[in-house]
Amino acid sequence: MSNIHRFIGWFAGATGLVIASTNVLEWLIEKATNQPTGERLIQESVIAASLSLPTLLFYWQSFDSRASLIEIRGYRYLGGQVIPALFATIAATFTVNTLITWVSGGDANWDETASTTAAAIVLFVTISFFRRLLKGFERDELTRVYQYLISAMAMVGIAISIGAVIAGLLDKADRNDAIIFGASLIVTTFPTWWLHWRKCQFAMAIDFEVEHHAPIRRIYLYALVGIPTLVALGSSVWVVFAFFKALLIGGLDQVQLSTPLGILISTGLVALFHLRVLQKERD
Repeated sequence: MSNIHRFIGWFAGATGLVIASTNVLEWLIEKATNQPTGERLIQESVIAASLSLPTLLFYWQSFDSRASLIEIRGYRYLGGQVIPALFATIAATFTVNTLITWVSGGDANWDETASTTAAAIVLFVTISFFRRLLKGFERDELTRVYQYLISAMAMVGIAISIGAVIAGLLDKADRNDAIIFGASLIVTTFPTWWLHWRKCQFAMAIDFEVEHHAPIRRIYLYALVGIPTLVALGSSVWVVFAFFKALLIGGLDQVQLSTPLGILISTGLVALFHLRVLQKERD
């Protein structure tokens, strides 16, 4: 419990430092692009950094001197990789969405682009820093948990992006927004999934027995077969209802069909992909 308290301490300090750095970078981007800069952004960043940095250093040293190596690695994976990766993906998606909207001739909203771009850059730097701290360790259960957790998070993003594109193709009123959002999300999530999934598959090629029987891999595969299948079954009810309604009453409502059909296809693809991986391993 003491180490949890110390982790919360250094994570809070690191979060404040990230926010302060993001604000400074946002100010620089706004200056470079001749946009209106936020009032007292630099002053607030200096205040936040002056409070956060001592907190980070104090609790970091206290945590490292008392925690076990497995605790240190676990909390660095959580606080320095998983959580920053989630927020970096969200920020990068908004930035990419604005850029694609602008390139495609749409009405791009640039008001938040500087802040989302700055947040994505600072968080990617944070991830890179912690990745360097976590290099050099042999692959163990903790490494597997991290890689499969990131892969699962990215796969959820990929499924949402596929569903958004399909829904956009069917819903003419919201076509551009949905398709652009789906394209933006797949741009930010697919590389993450591919990177970590490739590492997991590479480990399978090196030591099949250990990786195949690892509990976290079994949980990952069964979860990404079972959960999407349940979601697909639920959405299929709405799809069948829409088709029967059109058959008996007339007039297929594409707008009503767009979201459940997008969910059905995207979750079905995710489930079938991981089912194929599972069957191949059994063979």
